[in-house]
Amino acid sequence: MLITQESFALFRLRLITTFSVAAALLITVVLASGYALTRLSHWQQSAANWHASSLQLSGQLSVLLQQAQHYKRNAPRDYESYNRDLVVFYQQFLHSIAATEQAVAVLQQHQQALANDNELLSLLNATELFQAQNLHAQWLQDWQSFEVALHDALGDPAEPRLEWGAEYILANIAPLQARRDSLQSAIASAQQRFEQGSQQGRLLAMSTLIVLVLVLLLLLALRVVRPIVRTAHACDRVASGEYGLQIDETGSTETRQLQHAFNQLSARAKLMLDLVRDIHQPTDTATKLNDIFDSGRSALGINWLGLIALDSSRIELTHSAPDALDAHWRHRHISPNKVFGQELQASFQQQWLSLDNIRQLAVSRHDERFLRELHKNTLASEVVGYPFRCPQHKQFILLFSTRQETGFSAEQSNLIRALVPLMADAILESFETNTTELTLPMASSH
Repeated sequence: MLITQESFALFRLRLITTFSVAAALLITVVLASGYALTRLSHWQQSAANWHASSLQLSGQLSVLLQQAQHYKRNAPRDYESYNRDLVVFYQQFLHSIAATEQAVAVLQQHQQALANDNELLSLLNATELFQAQNLHAQWLQDWQSFEVALHDALGDPAEPRLEWGAEYILANIAPLQARRDSLQSAIASAQQRFEQGSQQGRLLAMSTLIVLVLVLLLLLALRVVRPIVRTAHACDRVASGEYGLQIDETGSTETRQLQHAFNQLSARAKLMLDLVRDIHQPTDTATKLNDIFDSGRSALGINWLGLIALDSSRIELTHSAPDALDAHWRHRHISPNKVFGQELQASFQQQWLSLDNIRQLAVSRHDERFLRELHKNTLASEVVGYPFRCPQHKQFILLFSTRQETGFSAEQSNLIRALVPLMADAILESFETNTTELTLPMASSH
């Protein structure tokens, strides 16, 4: 396949598509890494806020304890003093309880921000976080029980029992503070885990991105750049006169297509130059035929080349290439009265011969021994031929066969049609070198 404008456009389109897919993959990894890092940062900040709210709660519980201690030390002992200080101390108690409730609400809010992502967090195996959440739930229940019992101890707001409330706080706040300390420690561990996860996530994302970029660059170098560079160097060598140079078809589909086109172009250039150079070389027909076969095997896709001689009574395969097949060819005679012989003779009127599905023909024409041997020796899928005459009016047909599954391509067929007159002239030159070859050889018909 030669490099046409359409094939080059297709190659460019496929190359752009490959780069687009690679770029899309890279962008996807970047976006996924960015999203993961954003979530980790969000969780880290939520854990930090949760920890800060636990510290604030600790402060409020300490204030509540200090007020209870202060009241017990300075509580009025007479009725008049009690009524005078009731408003002051009671309002302080209520304010401290409200502030503690507010701190608990903030703590609950930050805990809920993390709990909303528990499904994602479970993928990270965030054990410390789940332990902190369990401790949070237990502490919240303890606080609610403590708060209800405290209000019961204070009694009627119109006549609050401040001393009972203070005594309840002093007797029961220590276990609540201990569980708060455990919760605070668990939250700190969860926060530290998120910080470590965030650092590891950044390192992992950066490492993955670097590895992916390196892999893409390596694939680009191996599958695209290197084959193109090798093809460019091969073009320089062909331009300097090394016609027929072939390169390995490696790399991506698009670069293999480019390399295949180069190999075809190089082989066809060599074939045409060989024909022009060898057309007047003094040599025998067998050598000339083998030279044509060697030059055209790659460019034309042929696997066998045969020269058929015809006269009024006989049709004979006189020479063929390669030599390995010709040496063991048994049935060289073709009956002029059978279908294949008639097709060969009729080709002089059409100036071309084309037979496809050789395998089927060899089976259906069971009495055509030449066709059977042709298929047996060459496994040909298609045979084309060019009829020509020498100056002495002898008739010949130059046959080409291919084992390509679909037969000759349109480009190969057109190239054969274009170059076969030069091949025929080269063979005629060999006849002039050895005039005895103009006499039809009477090979055994078996």
